Amino acid sequence: MIAGVVVLHVWALHVAGQNNPAGVEPKTAKDTVPFTPYATMKDAFGVSCFMLFFAWFIFYMPNYLGEADNYIPANPGVTPAHIVPEWYYLPFYAILRSIPNKLAGVVAMFGAILILAFLPWLDTARTKSSKYRPLAKQFFWIFVVVCLLLGWLGAKPAEGIYVIAGRVLTFCYFAYFLIVLPLLSRIEKPRPVPNSISDDVLAKSGKSTVSTVIALAIAGALFAGSAQDARAAEGQEAPPSQKWSFAGRSASSTAARCSAPEGLQGSLRLLPRPVLYRVPQPRRSGRSRLFGSAGGGVRLRIQDQGRPERCGRYVRAARPAGRLLPSPFPNDNAARAANGGALPPDLSLITKARSYPRGFPMFIVDLFTQFQEQGPNYVSGLLQGYEEKPPAGFTLPEGSSYNKYFPGHAIKMPNPLSDGQVTYDDGSPATVAQYAKDVTPS
Repeated sequence: MIAGVVVLHVWALHVAGQNNPAGVEPKTAKDTVPFTPYATMKDAFGVSCFMLFFAWFIFYMPNYLGEADNYIPANPGVTPAHIVPEWYYLPFYAILRSIPNKLAGVVAMFGAILILAFLPWLDTARTKSSKYRPLAKQFFWIFVVVCLLLGWLGAKPAEGIYVIAGRVLTFCYFAYFLIVLPLLSRIEKPRPVPNSISDDVLAKSGKSTVSTVIALAIAGALFAGSAQDARAAEGQEAPPSQKWSFAGRSASSTAARCSAPEGLQGSLRLLPRPVLYRVPQPRRSGRSRLFGSAGGGVRLRIQDQGRPERCGRYVRAARPAGRLLPSPFPNDNAARAANGGALPPDLSLITKARSYPRGFPMFIVDLFTQFQEQGPNYVSGLLQGYEEKPPAGFTLPEGSSYNKYFPGHAIKMPNPLSDGQVTYDDGSPATVAQYAKDVTPS
């Protein structure tokens, strides 16, 4: 199907010709330019800009657009409370959730995409380009802001003001296609269209709509900020931001090992470490010898020090899905039995599987500062967030502890840290704040 659409695209490009932003049909050779080098260089520039933007996320911000719940081991019997799809599905996901009826929500979600196919019949204006239709241009940018806000709402929990805002914006989304475009086609009087594309390009530009776009962007930002403030007013406090030795591009994770307290220094010596060693492989003849060493290959193994040794050391295969730290329990049932029925999280992934929203405008600042330490800040804050008495009016369930950073504030895990538990060789303060920072994994 994709190959067939490509063929139709090439056919339309050669038969009907290439479109242009001016919306004026070419009449003479002066209105056209060769595809190469003009369009080729333009496309190459666009691809280069995209690759720079893409590489920034891949190498420096791999988890910026992801969801922390994706690092939680899959459980077919438990669905995360606030799991959301990828960011490019969020506007349609917000439309799906805004309608109470499930079937109607699914129809609306797919209808939001299929309605684009009916644009030629919905927008019947003779002048197709919005460059000569001021009202159409204004409403188009309003529609862009609506789509951005729907994407932002799709990442939020379906509760409170988010549900109401989603329904209002869903109505605005469909109203643009079913009400605004047909109405503008009848009542709007477009500006005169130039005789040729060259006249349009060489003419002075008319009234700019940049101020309108900026105003709409500020309005959307204020809406996002007010909704974020409403979220904070519900009592969900953000953990304090810490300075971590493993933060940034050139940071080292060895500082955490060197600054560990006495009680942990001995345990850190027993942590497994990945080692490379050569294993003999049988010689192969023919073509396969070209793709590897004839005398052996290099494999990655994890050496567990302090465990039963074999040939001087205990090694196990390093798998992409394997744990670096071996579990202290033989199976999940034994782990639940030892922790009041709750399965302890995998501490090698705990900082990636936990996060909190930074809000506007910090999530924009984080893109440029490469801030990705929400998980470590959350774990460190959680260990410091225990309070002996809950605030007035809060009902704490039996067997739970109050924690100001935990969602819902009622946590089953008792407070594991207290001042003066262990001492440091370098004289660091023996406080809960120092312990929490030292035991938070990177």
